[in-house]
Amino acid sequence: MDWNVVGEEIGTISAVAFGAFGFITAIIALFQTRKANKLAKRANALAEKANRIAEEASTISRTANDIASKSNQISGDANTISRRALSATTDQTSYNWRFKYNKESSAFTIINDCANTAHDVLIVVRHKDETLLNETVDNIPGFGKNTFEIKFLTQQIIEDQRRIDRINDRGGVFLVGAGKVRIVIDLVWTSELGLRKSEQLEQTFR
Repeated sequence: MDWNVVGEEIGTISAVAFGAFGFITAIIALFQTRKANKLAKRANALAEKANRIAEEASTISRTANDIASKSNQISGDANTISRRALSATTDQTSYNWRFKYNKESSAFTIINDCANTAHDVLIVVRHKDETLLNETVDNIPGFGKNTFEIKFLTQQIIEDQRRIDRINDRGGVFLVGAGKVRIVIDLVWTSELGLRKSEQLEQTFR
């Protein structure tokens, strides 16, 4: 037996065996790589989906917070309206208004003739269709007063007196009395309990 030949054959067989093992290993590695790539893609897709879900959840959370905030605001408004309604039913404060006019100085005076303070007082004075005064006063305390100048009233009193004098000068009919002017006064104010009130009054000055 030629041992050299046997050795060569064994070497050849070993080389073929190692080559086959390497080929099989390469194929297995290729399949594992492909599988790993598929798993990586799937993992990326799941990560993107998770991010989208997280964004949607964040949006839903913000919307829920906005709704909660608006709900709290509506609740606060409802409480305010409820308190005002309660004040309206329990506000028994009474106001008495008086007015004076000095035709020499043309001073028109409004007097809050009660113990309650009137807040945010709107005063409108009209003669027929003409507005003579439109003023707002922050506060008129109890028994307090505010004075404004309205020269038109003095002019009207003088003109009415002249009318009376002309009639009396003609004879036959004699009118007793002094010249006068009649006005309408609209008042709007807020009571001490926060209720908005209004009143319309007529007044004659001589």
